[in-house]
Amino acid sequence: MKNGFFTALRFGVYLLTGIFFIPFLVKRYGSGEYGLIALAGFLTQYVGMISGCVGSAIARYLNIALNRNDWKEASEIFTTALVSIAGLVLIQLPIYIFFVWKLDWLIDFPLEVASDFRILVICNILIFLISTLTGVLFTPLGAANRLDLGAKIDVVRQILRVVLLVGSIHFLGARLWIIGVVDLGLTLANSVLGFWLYRRFASQLEFRVGLFSRRWIRPVLDMAGWSLVSMLGFSLFVKTDVWMINRFVSKEMSGVYAALLVWPNLVKQVGGMVGGLVAPVFTIDYAKGNLDRMRNTCLISSQILSYAVAYGCGVFVVGSSGLIHLWLGKEFIEYSFWVKLMVGQLAFTISGSIVWHIFVTIGKTKYMGLGNLIPGTVNIILSLLLIHMGYGTLGVLCGTLGAVFLKENLLFPIWISKEVGIPYAKFVAIYLRSGVVLGLVYVSGRFFLPPASDFSIIRLATVALVSIVVILPAVYLMTGRVERSAIYQFIVTRIGSWKVSA
Repeated sequence: MKNGFFTALRFGVYLLTGIFFIPFLVKRYGSGEYGLIALAGFLTQYVGMISGCVGSAIARYLNIALNRNDWKEASEIFTTALVSIAGLVLIQLPIYIFFVWKLDWLIDFPLEVASDFRILVICNILIFLISTLTGVLFTPLGAANRLDLGAKIDVVRQILRVVLLVGSIHFLGARLWIIGVVDLGLTLANSVLGFWLYRRFASQLEFRVGLFSRRWIRPVLDMAGWSLVSMLGFSLFVKTDVWMINRFVSKEMSGVYAALLVWPNLVKQVGGMVGGLVAPVFTIDYAKGNLDRMRNTCLISSQILSYAVAYGCGVFVVGSSGLIHLWLGKEFIEYSFWVKLMVGQLAFTISGSIVWHIFVTIGKTKYMGLGNLIPGTVNIILSLLLIHMGYGTLGVLCGTLGAVFLKENLLFPIWISKEVGIPYAKFVAIYLRSGVVLGLVYVSGRFFLPPASDFSIIRLATVALVSIVVILPAVYLMTGRVERSAIYQFIVTRIGSWKVSA
C-alpha cells in the first residue's frame, strides 16, 4: 500500500511542479533560454549510454540474487558493478571535456549566455556521472519492495529543488548556472542518502575489490550490449526533437516545444510509475518460474493503465486550448493543436511503459535494443525530411509520433508475443479499447466546453464527470466476463500485497 501511495504522491508533486513551476521558468528566462535548459543534458544522453547500460544490466542480475537471498553472489555482482562503472566514468571524462569546449558545434545559443550555459552543461555532466556511479546503491530498495522510500526521496528532492530555485532566481536573477548548481547539490545529497539506504537494507552486501568476478563480465556485457543499442535508439527520441528544432527551426520555438512537452511527459510519468510498481512483480514471478502470472499481470496492468490514460488524455484534449491559455497565456493558444497530438497518442502507446519491462525480466534486451534503434532512426530521418519540406516544428512532432507508433504498437508487442506467448491480438484489443474511450470522452466533452477565452476549470470538471458516466458502460461491454473477473482478482491481489508491505 505504501509503495502505491507514495508513488502516487510523487506523481502529484511532479504534476504540481509542471503546472506552476514551468510557467515561472518560461516567464523568467524566456522561451529561448528555457529551451537551453531542456537541452543541457543533451550530451549525457549519448556519451553516457555505455555506463548506463552496464549499470542497468548488473542491476537486473543483482535484483535476482537479492530476491534469492544469495549474498555471496550478490556481493560479487555489486562489486563488479561499482568497479566497472567507475572505469567507464573515467573513460568518458575526456569526451565530455572535448564537447563542452566545442559546445557551439552541437547547440545554437546566444553569446551573452555562453558562460552560464557551459556551467549548466558541466553541472549536468557531473550529475549524470555521480548518479550513474551511485545508482546501484538504490537497487536493494527494489529487491526489498520498498519503492515507497525511493518515492519519498524524490518528493522531498523535488520540493527542495523548487524552493531553492525560486529563491535563488528571485535574489540572483534568471541565470542558467543557478539551475545546474542547485541540481548538482541535490544529487550529491541524494548519493549520500543512497549509501545509507544500501547499508540499512543490504548490510550483508559487501564491496571488496577481491570480490570482483570475471564470470559476470560476459553475461553483463551481452545484456549491456543490447541495452546500449536500446539506449541509443531511445536517445533518438528523448530531447532529439528539441535539438532538431533548435538547430533547424529556431531557438525560440525549441523553448516553446520543450515547455509543451511537460504535459505528455506527465502522462508518461504515470506510465513509468505503474511500470515501476509492476516490474518487481515480473522479476519475482520470473525468478520463481510463475510465467502464467507474469503474462496475466502484463496484460491486465496494461489494460487498466490504457483505460485510465485514455480517459485522462481525452479530458485534456477537449480542454487543451483553455488549459494552455490559463497555463502559459493567450499567445500560446495557437500551439494547442500540437499538445492535442502529443497527449492524444499516449492513449494508444502508454501500455509500452509496462510491456518493455518484460524484455529486461527475461533477459531478451536485444528486442528492446532493436525496438528502440529502428524507430529512433526512423524518427530522425522522417523529422529532418519533414523539416526540409517546410513543416518545421509540426514536422518534427509528426515524425516522432510515427516512430513511437512503430515502436509501441508494432515492434514491442509483436516480439513480446513471440517470446512470452501473449497473442498479438490481445495487444491490439487494448489499443482499440483505449481509442474508443478517448473518442467517447472527446465527443461528450465537445458539448460542454466553450472557446478558450471563456474556459473554466469548473466546466472542465463537468466534462470529466460526465465522461465517466459515458465511458463506464462502454468499458463494461468491451471487457468480457472472464477479463472482468481477472481484473478484479488482479486488483484484490495487488491491494492485498500492498497491505502486507504496509
